[in-house]
Amino acid sequence: MMEESGSLENTNDEFSNTRLAERFDGALKKRWIDLCEALGDAFTEIQYLTNLSHVMQV
Repeated sequence: MMEESGSLENTNDEFSNTRLAERFDGALKKRWIDLCEALGDAFTEIQYLTNLSHVMQV
């Protein structure tokens, strides 16, 4: 199913899942982990993911 849906992804979209994942792995992953560890239980997991989504679009 994922393979099938991934083949329909718009690769020209700068906010596509593939491009966001590449940017995250390349530049933000370590910083994001450090930030989450520093904040501890300040946010729920959903809040962390929502905030990450906003960061990735900047």
